Amino acid sequence: MNYFIDDNEIATAIYKSDGTSKGLKRVIANIDRSIYYVVNFSVTDNGQVFYVLGRRGTDYLYELWHSDGTDKGTVMISPNIYYNDYVVTIGNTGLFAAGDADHGYELWKSDGTLAGTTMVKDINPGWNGSSPYSLFVFKRTVYFGAYDGNGYYNSFWKTDGTEKGTVKL
Repeated sequence: MNYFIDDNEIATAIYKSDGTSKGLKRVIANIDRSIYYVVNFSVTDNGQVFYVLGRRGTDYLYELWHSDGTDKGTVMISPNIYYNDYVVTIGNTGLFAAGDADHGYELWKSDGTLAGTTMVKDINPGWNGSSPYSLFVFKRTVYFGAYDGNGYYNSFWKTDGTEKGTVKL
């Protein structure tokens, strides 16, 4: 299955296709282009979509959304995604950098529900956070850069989506 974004003057949508005209299906309903633009998206093994929307007229305000392809199954997961604005998937889990006032920006994961959205690891405890960036997947492992509070430089990290499996390389 191939997934892609289609735009017109009014709205953006995410589609999937098996390469045939009958196999073309809209996964994400029309996204109002006067408010949002699609930054990126990632598809889970079971065909659900995590996608990042940027809000027009704001500096670095990104939201993470998840959809199972239905209006009822489309929900905002986080209103505060880190400015690198990427979401990647391992299996049926989305991983992304998000923040709050207590932890700063850290690595989070989601199963597509609000209840199933949690911080993976507090890499740099405190309000400064670790600001994970450049997330990429290789062989079902996510690699990324982050600051752990030691020294002046960022470090290279990997995660399997668990706290114990999130380690500095």
